[in-house]
Amino acid sequence: MEKFARKIEQLICQKKTLYEKLQAQFVEEKKHVAQMNIDGLWETTAEKKSLAMSIDAIRHEITSLFNEQYSGLDMDVADMALFDIIQRISLSAEEQTRLNQTVASIRDLKRHIRVLADENQRFVSEYLSVIDGIFSTITNAGRKEQYSRNGMLSKKTETTHLIRAEG
Repeated sequence: MEKFARKIEQLICQKKTLYEKLQAQFVEEKKHVAQMNIDGLWETTAEKKSLAMSIDAIRHEITSLFNEQYSGLDMDVADMALFDIIQRISLSAEEQTRLNQTVASIRDLKRHIRVLADENQRFVSEYLSVIDGIFSTITNAGRKEQYSRNGMLSKKTETTHLIRAEG
C-alpha cells in the first residue's frame, strides 16, 4: 500500500510540474504575439499540446493505478477528482494533507492558466483588429465590396478585412 501511495504522490507532483510549465508557455505565447514572432507561436503551441498530452497521460495513469488497487469499488474513477482519489487512499493525516495541498495548488494553476488563455485570446483579437485597421486604412479597403470564398458578393458589406480575428 505504501508503494502505491508513493507512486500516486509522485504522479501528482509530476502533474503539478507540467501545469507550471504549461503556465509558462501561456506567458511566453503572449510575448510572441506582441513581437509578431510566428515561429515562436508555433513552438509554444506545439509545447502546449505536448504538455497537455503529458498531463492527460498522468491522469490516466493515476486512474489506472487506483482502479488496480481498488478494483472492488463500483464507481467511474475517470470522473473522480484527485481530492476524491486521495481521500480513498490509505494515508496518514500528514501525507493526505500534503497531497491535498499539492492538488489545491494544481487547481489554482489550472484557474490561472484559464485566465491566461482568455487574456491571450483577447490580446490576439485586439492585436489583429489594430493590424486590420492599419491595413484597411493603407489599402483603402473600406470602400471595396467583400466576396465570399465562392466568389459571390457577400451580403455583409460593412468593411473589408485584410486580416480578421474571430473569437
